[in-house]
Amino acid sequence: MESEYGDPASNSAFDPASNSATSSAQTHLDALRRAEILTHTRYPKLGWWYPPTFGVLGAIYVAGYAMPIWLGLLVWGVTTMIAGAGIGGYVKRRGVMPDIRRAPAALRRQAILFFVAYAVAIAVIVYLYISVAWWAASLATLVLLTVIIGWYEARYHSTARQIEVEAGLIAPAQGLQ
Repeated sequence: MESEYGDPASNSAFDPASNSATSSAQTHLDALRRAEILTHTRYPKLGWWYPPTFGVLGAIYVAGYAMPIWLGLLVWGVTTMIAGAGIGGYVKRRGVMPDIRRAPAALRRQAILFFVAYAVAIAVIVYLYISVAWWAASLATLVLLTVIIGWYEARYHSTARQIEVEAGLIAPAQGLQ
């Protein structure tokens, strides 16, 4: 019985030995691979203001620990809402959050480095809060979060461009931008 797509026995698209079917399948697989790469590499740059903004929010959050409990709770709530709104705006702009589990290995490495740096920063901040003073911890939070987020964004962008160059999605000269 012949379907609207023709007789499978006479259709080269159904013939595994057909070179055009193999070529077509390979073309589609390559397109899917490129699309998958782009879902992990084409995130909008956040802007110069993003790292210091989260550094300031983090510093205010840490300072909240030195305040009376009612004021600290207010500060933590407000800073959490502002950070959540910022992240929500990013998700709305991009459509999704990065999924590191499915990302190319080079981008996963960048995310792991970020989380290690973040954990070290938290340890330094807690140490300063306990052993020095709240203001030292707050200042360290401002500096560390600003530097770590800026560093991560630059490394992610650079690695993403390199992945696109290696996949043949952009020319090497474009990857340096």
